[in-house]
Amino acid sequence: MIVLWPHIRRRFTHVFSLLPLVALAALGGCKGGILAFPGTANESLSGPSLYSVSGVAIDGPISGGSVAVAQYQSDGSVVPLGTVTTGRDGAFQITSLFDLSGGPVSFTLTGGSNIDIASGATVNTPTGVSLMTLIPASDLTHSTVVLTPFASLEATEAQALASSQGLSMDQALSKARTDWNGFLGFDPAEVPPSNLANGPASANASGIYGLLLAGLSQFTNHIGQTQSLAPGTANPLGILPLLEQDLQDGVFNGLAPGNPTPLTYYGYTLSGETLRQEVTAEALVFLWSGQNQSGLTPMTTDGILNGVAMNTGPLFPPSPSPALPDPGTPSVTISSPTSGIFVNKSISVTASATDSLGIATLIVSGNGLVLPGGTLSGNPIITEVDTTQSPSGPASITATATDFAGNTQTTTTLFTIDNVAPTISGLSPANGGIYAPGCTGNPVNVTVTGTLQDNLSGPSNIQVQETSPTNTGISVLYTPVNPSTSTFSFTFVAPPNSCKTANYAFTINGYDTVHNETTLSYTLGVTN
Repeated sequence: MIVLWPHIRRRFTHVFSLLPLVALAALGGCKGGILAFPGTANESLSGPSLYSVSGVAIDGPISGGSVAVAQYQSDGSVVPLGTVTTGRDGAFQITSLFDLSGGPVSFTLTGGSNIDIASGATVNTPTGVSLMTLIPASDLTHSTVVLTPFASLEATEAQALASSQGLSMDQALSKARTDWNGFLGFDPAEVPPSNLANGPASANASGIYGLLLAGLSQFTNHIGQTQSLAPGTANPLGILPLLEQDLQDGVFNGLAPGNPTPLTYYGYTLSGETLRQEVTAEALVFLWSGQNQSGLTPMTTDGILNGVAMNTGPLFPPSPSPALPDPGTPSVTISSPTSGIFVNKSISVTASATDSLGIATLIVSGNGLVLPGGTLSGNPIITEVDTTQSPSGPASITATATDFAGNTQTTTTLFTIDNVAPTISGLSPANGGIYAPGCTGNPVNVTVTGTLQDNLSGPSNIQVQETSPTNTGISVLYTPVNPSTSTFSFTFVAPPNSCKTANYAFTINGYDTVHNETTLSYTLGVTN
């Protein structure tokens, strides 16, 4: 924000003559904060005038930093205009003589510290590292000066263009501003970014700017995690000098001019995708993190981030072609239960998901299966579920994975819950009846038939055990059930008994295919 003071037409050679005027303003010799002198109200601007210029330094707000202000002259020299220290919120304001018809004004920050957006660690601005912003002098009346890594890269391009192509600084800055507007959709030197770790933000230029800064922080934090570094060790201000080296030839290709060896930062190799796919991908990761307090989501920002990632402007080489930050949908697998099976009692529910960028959420829901808490979440998901809390019959579980770009993929497994025991019926000879084949004085083979009925997983087999007496030739007998008719049979031997009736008792256990069990006591009198 700019506060315009009265136009005191002076050359830099007469700076000291202005000191009494400044003192007069401080003592109240003005009205409404505007110095008023006869004969100046309608005069046109010419030469340096006294202005208050406001700005902000953000990589996380940079507090305690020293901002040196200077203005380019027509001969390429630079005239220093003063220094100011940033406050706790990164803001600063400086009052000095600015020539609105002169060359660009530079704002260079050194020192200070900030809270890294992604890691939350305190980061001191490294020695020898600075943030620079170049602003057209005419913009000082209506713009807030912004110092960020992106603004510094825009200034780096302008300086490189002026040096390599012999352009004036005004011409070089105009070209750089066009390039960065084409890349980001806004000028990083004049749009105050939102702090997404500090509260709500909108999906406008300020919000997207804040998101890209968060993505750069998340990106360097990821590099640090890969190398097992302490939080904040890898940070945007640390990688900035390498990005500035990369841009010296006007193109982000991961190479310093004249050097075929790729630039690296803690094991990461810079490339043309660093500020496109890599940073936008990590911006999506940030949106799912606990640090994001903005309310922005992939659904409200991924179209804009995709545009940044796919940019083919002059800041990037023509090949390889750019790639989306998260080019595909997740892959989702349900390992257990498998589709088409019958389950009962306690079962294992296992699901997992993968994605080229990462999985934000994996949620398993049940239809006909009661899950603990209603749904399961995590990645992978491995848990035991008690099916007896659910009705027997058809059921399914659905796993839905969402990646950091908001792409979703769903898979469903169908199965049947069977906690119902089968039933034994149709016994012949009848249970509790008398079987009298005639007195032959010889042992008699007695065959018992019946039906084992199960309407879910289906009947499997029966187990027959004689309980009284113990001389029929059956101790424990397993016999399968006919899968087509559900019938079974077993045979025991009744010894001669002088044509008297002897009672035989058995325990019949019936099993379905998932081992649900039913038990029936069977007795039969045999006259032999």
